[in-house]
Amino acid sequence: MRYSIDEGYLSPEVRVILAALVRLRPDRRRRKDARPRRAGRPGPGRRRRRFLYGALFAAVALYEMISKVAAGGGAAALTAFAIGVSLRHGIFVAGLAFVGGFVSPAIIGSDTPNTPVLFGYLLAISAGTLGVVRLRGWWPLGWACSRGPPSGLSSG
Repeated sequence: MRYSIDEGYLSPEVRVILAALVRLRPDRRRRKDARPRRAGRPGPGRRRRRFLYGALFAAVALYEMISKVAAGGGAAALTAFAIGVSLRHGIFVAGLAFVGGFVSPAIIGSDTPNTPVLFGYLLAISAGTLGVVRLRGWWPLGWACSRGPPSGLSSG
């Protein structure tokens, strides 16, 4: 893979698309007769969402393949998806969705900042995360969620 990138066979667009497609494939290692995972134990789903965030950020911040508005919508949709999937995969996926959701605006950025949209987005991320916290009883994540926006916005 590295050779093809160094030689220029894979353009940046192809690399981002391949990163997204590879992470969307079904997990073949999971068999029907395999033991069920313990609750809260990180599984392959966590790694997939992490790479989807990476592909989204590379597409917008590194290669400027998609607009910042579309990237913001994609980040919101990916975060909502990860928060929903955390109901099955555990607190680690919920933490990843929380961190990815709050870091997204900083990485995507904007030429013309829009404060109401930013705070509406952060409110939606906090509300979704706190809803999952209340449903599952993951109070450590709730404390992180209540400290996340103020500490992240006041540093600077």
